[in-house]
Amino acid sequence: MVLVLLVQLALTAPPLEPSPEQVAASRDAFLWGQRLYKQGFAADALGKFEESWGLRALPVTAYNIAVCHEDLKREAQAIRWYREYLRRAPDAADKKDVLATITALELRLKKQGRQALVIITEPEGVDVEVGGQPYGVSPVVVTLPPGTHRVVARAKGLVSVERNVVLPDNTSAEVSLLLSPDKTESRVDPVKADVPARVELPVATEQPVTALTLMADDTLKKLVRRERTAEPWVLLGASAAVAVGGAVTLGLSIDADRRFQTSPPDTPGPTRDLLLTERNNFLAGAIALFSLAGVVAVTSLVIFIIESR
Repeated sequence: MVLVLLVQLALTAPPLEPSPEQVAASRDAFLWGQRLYKQGFAADALGKFEESWGLRALPVTAYNIAVCHEDLKREAQAIRWYREYLRRAPDAADKKDVLATITALELRLKKQGRQALVIITEPEGVDVEVGGQPYGVSPVVVTLPPGTHRVVARAKGLVSVERNVVLPDNTSAEVSLLLSPDKTESRVDPVKADVPARVELPVATEQPVTALTLMADDTLKKLVRRERTAEPWVLLGASAAVAVGGAVTLGLSIDADRRFQTSPPDTPGPTRDLLLTERNNFLAGAIALFSLAGVVAVTSLVIFIIESR
């Protein structure tokens, strides 16, 4: 019961601010990473940048982690951290350059017959499986052959989430999974806890590997992108099918009208009336089908727009 409560609090409460000691330690580890990288020790620098990230998750740190992985020829990990950098700094000045770097890394993986699949969850730290194989706790990145892969995220006290992900052969993919509390378990009253006061991180005196400076806390909130469903495409296909039916019905109406117009003068009145009724019925059916196709198409567009926000 307590576990369920803690999960609910983690999903709703804002992240705790780092203590002054954590801020200082994060800054020192980051500066050590800079020095080591400039001296050509990418692996050692990576360890320091990861240490800094564990104390305080800043976009500039994610960028430097990505740079180290790229230097170490770890394409998938570099893609994962460049994506993390852009997620936390979506308006970064070097966004185009970073996207170009990701594309180049994806091309390397394509030549190996594999691609990177980045899996993030809310909350983080849940067990992730792909194709029935465990890959540790989220967020994770795995390299897989192109195709459809079954991704499962599960944790005690949370409702497991499963998703089929299509991994292209020329680009990496990212899936975001939101795990909600398991409401079948009992709840208890929340436990109050003190939240440390806000602490500002001093700007490093040395120039980091990236030209960005350390950013303020209010720009570091993680964006969990909504996963698009197949519903808009299903509706769009249905709209196209109905429109085809409308076109066929309209063709039948035109044919009935042609037969009515070209009928001999001595054609009996009931026969001409039947042709006229047939034409009108087909025309009314075509109008109804085209109207339905339009409504379904608009519905598909609305769902697509909502899921894109």
